[in-house]
Amino acid sequence: MLLDCGPEAPRAAVRAGRSLAEVRHILFTHAHFDHVGPAALLMRHWTGPARPLQVLGPPSALQQCRDWVGPDDPVTFRAVGPGDQVALAGPRGDYRVRALAAAHGPDAVLYDLAAADGRILWATDTGPLPEPTHAAIGGARFDAVFLEETFGDYTDHGTDHHDLPTFAATLARLRQSGAVVDGTDVVGDDDVHTVIAQQRHQRVSTVRTGRRRIHPTAGPGAVR
Repeated sequence: MLLDCGPEAPRAAVRAGRSLAEVRHILFTHAHFDHVGPAALLMRHWTGPARPLQVLGPPSALQQCRDWVGPDDPVTFRAVGPGDQVALAGPRGDYRVRALAAAHGPDAVLYDLAAADGRILWATDTGPLPEPTHAAIGGARFDAVFLEETFGDYTDHGTDHHDLPTFAATLARLRQSGAVVDGTDVVGDDDVHTVIAQQRHQRVSTVRTGRRRIHPTAGPGAVR
């Protein structure tokens, strides 16, 4: 399973030494260009020509992908919205997928994903979570939460993203509701402007959660 597939996803996998050959499901959260790279569907040598691929996401994201798939390609599209639940076949049993409302455009979603070996919340991109989403995930005790934080100390952005104060408030509420517990790994990050990243590195203290120490605002991939 691949969560979002931006234009750099296939090349990023190569750089990381990972194969996408076994990907059978792509889940898109929203239609913004950094999350939807439909050319990957055309250049599908990493899936094998006869292997089916299921693409899920909000209608606006799927619409960007349809012209990149031939009529005989084994690709199926399924639109999802908040509250939809889907079971997807995985190598060790089904993935249980639930779409949740995001604060990031009219049909953007987040994902609550569970399998035999754990449960995660994929919450990127989004601003402070909508009330129905908080209600839906209360008591979830996620193994990992991926929560975007884009703007650092800059709070006048007026966009559907988190900054540091709203990130902290969302995380506190997730703890209060039991969605995040002592064993939850919290990863907060986004690919942001260098100046903001520098501010984060200088001014944000370490957040301790679960089994790792997370520097949620020290720059991309800042899990230590």
